Amino acid sequence: MKKRSKVFIIIIVSIIVIVTSISIIMKNIDNNMKELLSEEITEIDLKNTTDGVYTGEHIVLPISVKVEVTVKEGRISGIDLIRHQNGQGKEAESIINSIVNQQSVKVDTISGATYSSIVIIKAIQDALDN
Repeated sequence: MKKRSKVFIIIIVSIIVIVTSISIIMKNIDNNMKELLSEEITEIDLKNTTDGVYTGEHIVLPISVKVEVTVKEGRISGIDLIRHQNGQGKEAESIINSIVNQQSVKVDTISGATYSSIVIIKAIQDALDN
């Protein structure tokens, strides 16, 4: 009987630790997402940008983005999405077309994929700020 009691206590303690850990992780992710919404998106200035391919990335867990931005004759001629780890934000990838068409990162985010949209924009800013 004592052995069963010890096993039962170990199982209960393990469950409590797991549930607490998951709760802490989820709270951290929620805080990351709230902070992301307050990040400033500044307009890009390509006037002094040399033609070439620029790499940028931005990570706000659980979202991670890496891009390559091609600049030609003072304009964004293309954006390649190298990595986009996302939860439900795959639709945000269409924001790239808006950025290229408008030559601006001040575009509307994709509804239902707001967080991924912002992380993609921040990765593009990172590429062009470097």
